Amino acid sequence: MSQQLLDGRYLILQVLSQGGFGRTFLAKDTRLPGDPICVVKRLYPANSQPELLAKVQELFIQEAEILQNLGSHPQIPRLLAYFAENEDFYLVQEYIEGETLAEEFISQGSFSEAQVIEFLLELLEIISFVHNNNVIHRDLKPENIIRNKQDNKLVLIDFGAVKKVATQAQQKTIAIGTPAYSPIEQLHGQPNFCSDIYAVGMLGIQAITGINFAPYLGGGLDKDSEGEMVWQPHGKVSDGLATILTKMVRHNYRDRYQSATNVIQALQNLTSNRSASTIINPQKSQNSFKLVKKILILSGITSAVAVTTKVGLDNLASPRLHLNSQSVTGNLESKNICENFNVACQKYLLKGKQGQQISIEMNSDDFDPSLILSTPDGKQLDVNEDVSFNNWNAKIVADLPVSGNYIVTAKTYTQGESGAYSLQAFTKNK
Repeated sequence: MSQQLLDGRYLILQVLSQGGFGRTFLAKDTRLPGDPICVVKRLYPANSQPELLAKVQELFIQEAEILQNLGSHPQIPRLLAYFAENEDFYLVQEYIEGETLAEEFISQGSFSEAQVIEFLLELLEIISFVHNNNVIHRDLKPENIIRNKQDNKLVLIDFGAVKKVATQAQQKTIAIGTPAYSPIEQLHGQPNFCSDIYAVGMLGIQAITGINFAPYLGGGLDKDSEGEMVWQPHGKVSDGLATILTKMVRHNYRDRYQSATNVIQALQNLTSNRSASTIINPQKSQNSFKLVKKILILSGITSAVAVTTKVGLDNLASPRLHLNSQSVTGNLESKNICENFNVACQKYLLKGKQGQQISIEMNSDDFDPSLILSTPDGKQLDVNEDVSFNNWNAKIVADLPVSGNYIVTAKTYTQGESGAYSLQAFTKNK
């Protein structure tokens, strides 16, 4: 296709990549001054079967719509145009010059812990934006992340495998993604938001270990008797970061972080605690201050502090949820809005002891439930926002760091939802 003119304006220069449903080209836009470089993606089926052709067309329209919405983020390429020609479908996107993360992994090998944390924070901020637009990427891998040569920032590309998330139950989807970075529920065609978090966790583990996971299902790592990956012997990492990465890649999606903002917060807490305990000479610690400042900006900690303080004050008169008692029932109405979440919710006080491991479960037949567990001083400890399409429940399993009255927020996941629910909390044996 070299030297071919598409849509009467895009001059193909070379092939950039090729996949199962398409091929990506470097091109010039001959209708604009200076013939600026762009990326043209051609979508085509492996054969001309009507069902497959219809699926390609569906993916084409879906990707165009989503890129149009997501392109407002500075670290996602803008959609410039899309068109059909000779029964093929084409997307035209902004060209990002730079190295992919796959190329960085090859040239650098393993990353330092500080580099991994910075990389995770930056990528998770982009993922949080994507998820806030009710989109699951489903193909997060080193080849789909570019470090922009212009500003050295990460850019997330290739939204061909994206999935829109609806507020109601849906049918099982086709399995899409790269096996080494895809969790079990995604391979079964039932991805959710924390499927992307699994992929980011795998990228973090690859960065810290220097192991190339691409050829292997599940990264090619050994697994323990519970199906969890045994990766820590392959990389030097602190206990704090190891705990975060391990939770990101749990086999059961319910045991992972349920949102990108939760992982950002965990990384922020890890780095802030470390910085507070190690800063002795301000001059020598200049880089630490810069990293903490960056984390504060990414995670919005200034506003988060105000929110968590207000959560604690708001719950002084909340009803009690007792450990190991019968489940409580309630009804969330759209008029009972939590000001911090803008959805219907009810807050409970749960008395816990330091060192206890507890499990909290919420069920509903009317809406997709969501749980938040906060410490006695109002800081979020864990979140479960279950948006899977066949389970109307949410569950949190947590180790209590202090004794006192914890705050359990039972809420709907989507604004405008309402209905009955049951809630129960009990202790677990370690």
